[in-house]
Amino acid sequence: DTASLSSEFVSVIFSKELKAAIWDYFMQNRSSLKKTGVADFAKTFDSRPVRESYFAMLRSDKRQQVNSLLMKPANDSYFKLQVQAQLARYLYRDNGYYTVSLKQDEVVKKALALLNSDQYSAIISRK
Repeated sequence: DTASLSSEFVSVIFSKELKAAIWDYFMQNRSSLKKTGVADFAKTFDSRPVRESYFAMLRSDKRQQVNSLLMKPANDSYFKLQVQAQLARYLYRDNGYYTVSLKQDEVVKKALALLNSDQYSAIISRK
């Protein structure tokens, strides 16, 4: 949900520089990345190399601005999640993207818990 994110931060997430850094990382590491399944990728991926590459592409004033935005823990967490989700899309198509991007979505977590509960099974098995 991007409703609570600043427009300045959203522009970082959708910037051409970040897209280029993610694509470059994918192209350089795709053979080793494809050795894992989407679940393992979601658990083990480290976004630091992509972040470093992204920062290297930025002018110093823009780098300071982005660094300032990423000092906020919620922004930093969302940044890492989006980098990982975009890479998962390259590796596993939309299934990978949604597996990663929805792992922190509280509504989805609650819905899955309900669907996997005995209470739901009892409701749908009524005759």
